[in-house]
Amino acid sequence: MLDDNTKIEEIGITVRMQQQIANNKSLSENEIGLHGIAAKILVNGAPIVYDDLLDCFTTEELVKITDFLFPEAGKGSDEKNG
Repeated sequence: MLDDNTKIEEIGITVRMQQQIANNKSLSENEIGLHGIAAKILVNGAPIVYDDLLDCFTTEELVKITDFLFPEAGKGSDEKNG
């Protein structure tokens, strides 16, 4: 579980890295998205990878991480639902 002292940071990735992830034909759309998320975050200063998202975090923790990275996405769905 992520504790209150967990530091999540967003980092930038190059366009080339984004294209390599997006153009990987062996990945499903869902996997492409998760690889992209993993490439953009540090947890407590350490980079994580796709397998970390699947094996080291609960669904609730992954929601917290993605809410941090994409705060506007959550707000848009709330506005539509009232």
